[in-house]
Amino acid sequence: MAKNNYLHMKLRESREEITRLKEELEASEKAAEERDRETTGKAAEQIEREQEAARVERKRVIEQLEAAEADREKVASQLQKAEERAQRDREQHKTRTRVFVTGSVLLVGIVIATLAGAFGGGSEVIVVPTTMAPTTTPASTTVATTVAPVTTVATTVATTRRRRWRRRLHPAHRSSCLQRPRSNPPGSPLPWCPQ
Repeated sequence: MAKNNYLHMKLRESREEITRLKEELEASEKAAEERDRETTGKAAEQIEREQEAARVERKRVIEQLEAAEADREKVASQLQKAEERAQRDREQHKTRTRVFVTGSVLLVGIVIATLAGAFGGGSEVIVVPTTMAPTTTPASTTVATTVAPVTTVATTVATTRRRRWRRRLHPAHRSSCLQRPRSNPPGSPLPWCPQ
């Protein structure tokens, strides 16, 4: 009888111990779950903050890249316009130089023809070659300037030698002309004597 009571007491203690251990286990599991939830929440918040910071940084970098691309295109456009303007200026300068040279050559030819006509006789033709090769701007520029070839210009100067002549007079008139003035007085019988 005493032995049975002892066994019942040991069984009751064992049951109480098992119940206590179960309660402790449940409490431990609950604490672990709570810690996990807290850790998971903190991790999720941290991940969200990091993702937001990454999105902001990416947006900033994209904006800077777009601004740099716009600046590069603007600079490239300005550079192209400057090159085209310089090319046009060079072509215009070449054209003005050719026109000036052509005009100078023509002027020299006219002067030579005039001088030759003044000292020579007959009709003379002076040909001043002023042929220029056609000039076309390179294909890289947008504005094309073309100078048409100028054909050979022929300048004709008809010159006539001034001829001085004296009227052949009778010997008697000739001797009297030497003593008379250039113009005859009115009613004079002698003709006018050319000098």
